[in-house]
Amino acid sequence: MRKYILSFVLVLSLCLGLTGQAAAYETSKVGQGVTVSAGGNHIGVIDTNGSLWMRGSNGSGKLGTGGTTDSITEFVKVMDNVNTVQCRDSIVLAVKTDGSLWTWGIDITTINTPQVESILTPRKVMDNVVFATADGINRIAAIKTDGSLWMWGDNSNGQFGNGTTESSKTPVKVMEDVAAVSCNNIVTAVIKTDGSLWLCGNAGGGMLTIEGEACNSRGTSYYAGSDHYYYYQTVPIKVMEDVLSVNCTPTNILAIKTDGSLWIWGQNSHGQLLDGYAGTFRYSTEPRKVMDNVVSASGGSGYVAAVTADGSLWAWGDNTSGELGNNHNATHHFNDGTPLQLEPDFITDNVSFVVCGYNNTVIVKKDGSIWVCGMIDGYSTLSNATQLNGIPVQTVPVQLPGVTTKLSTPATIVGKVGGFDDVLETDYFADAVLWAVNEGITSGTSAASFSPDTTCTTAQILTFLWRANGSPAPMGSDESVPSGQYFSNAANWALENGLTDNFNADEPATRAATVTYLWKLAGSPDASLANFSDVFANAEYAEAVAWAVKEGITSGTSQTTFSPLETCTRAQIVTFLYRAFAE
Repeated sequence: MRKYILSFVLVLSLCLGLTGQAAAYETSKVGQGVTVSAGGNHIGVIDTNGSLWMRGSNGSGKLGTGGTTDSITEFVKVMDNVNTVQCRDSIVLAVKTDGSLWTWGIDITTINTPQVESILTPRKVMDNVVFATADGINRIAAIKTDGSLWMWGDNSNGQFGNGTTESSKTPVKVMEDVAAVSCNNIVTAVIKTDGSLWLCGNAGGGMLTIEGEACNSRGTSYYAGSDHYYYYQTVPIKVMEDVLSVNCTPTNILAIKTDGSLWIWGQNSHGQLLDGYAGTFRYSTEPRKVMDNVVSASGGSGYVAAVTADGSLWAWGDNTSGELGNNHNATHHFNDGTPLQLEPDFITDNVSFVVCGYNNTVIVKKDGSIWVCGMIDGYSTLSNATQLNGIPVQTVPVQLPGVTTKLSTPATIVGKVGGFDDVLETDYFADAVLWAVNEGITSGTSAASFSPDTTCTTAQILTFLWRANGSPAPMGSDESVPSGQYFSNAANWALENGLTDNFNADEPATRAATVTYLWKLAGSPDASLANFSDVFANAEYAEAVAWAVKEGITSGTSQTTFSPLETCTRAQIVTFLYRAFAE
């Protein structure tokens, strides 16, 4: 009878970038965390129990084991209770189940200082986070539980999107209503909660088109060694609608729309755009549709991998290090012998998702097993690797033993309710807000806001109750009730009907007072006392609490407590009323 909808946090993001050799470039998908992440020579895996395991190169302390030397070619456990992991060139980020953000590897606050320092074991840096990532070694981005996006580190190309090119060593709030984010070292891509895709940063390389003179926030920077200027877009511009995921690779931007179509733009150095051509100076600033029925896509330096709805993995582009996993096959070669795959090649099946490093690919199968191909030096001692200039490469996928990962639930865009930016379809109070607005019981605090977390006052709750009962005219007025106020009739009606014997308009509504109002309106029915340690048998609200719990209007704040004096928010009050009057 009663609805209890768990509140769902819009997550996911990732800021992916390249500095030096490599980072990982997983797709940032709305509503879905990252359980496997690959750097250029290290990998992080969250197992089925939520424990984070790592292996590979330990330069800059990026394995979090307390040291900086020697590679570790077996998985080692770093921490428990982890929701999402991001491996970058020399930075690793992990968000735990309690929302705390932890980082290790290069200390981003020491970048561009005389002495760059490392964090050798996980260090907590922020709370209330649902996702965080970095662009290599220069910038971190984090989405908090309220949908706000925070960045810190390098902003020299306007990558923050806050209208400046000023860098910061501490987190800066740069945007609201963010569902996902991805970035490389010069561009940031953001999916907002309405599914729209926005870009900001450096317009070089074809990944971002400046909107002409209409962009009054752009700046110019002379690019050393050339005779032209690159333009910065320091505030985000909207590029596309109905986007489910985005991935900024070192050379391209990939976007999967809600209809499963995959779009690519940016460089075409190795045929990434699937137009049959390749070359250093070829690029497209316009999104190009390249495939349908795509559920996961990722890319590295000059190559792309995509998983279709039937679990098939396809790959194309640069295959120098065997990163495509097709046994070094190619449709074309550059004059120097570089192998190119200019059309999608089937690699393997039963794939859940794929993540790419700079020149290596990690394949996660539907059974949670982890397979790798490409340049795997540092995190594997696989016996069948091929030597390329003295460095081991894996030209066909091979399974990494030791750990299997949990699989994320496919994501969907979560819509807003009633035109309010702060009420989502998945919020427990969504139905109650719609009902209250439609019935004229309350409205938003503005055209776009309901303010669900704002404390409800006595004047407000009595007005809500009065309207829910048909807004009856009171017989008279009480001297304690100011006249001519929006709550005057409601307060007088409540006093006449014995809902309360005193009135203070600005007094916060408590849980005990709220259920007492409702209980009295119901005729003060008898109810067996509930077993709460903080509700005593002789309390004036004891029977009201018992009745409210019995009727499913509310429950305790724990198995043993009701918290009768805790104040109520607007969301809680309309939910109580909805359960009492509408269901």
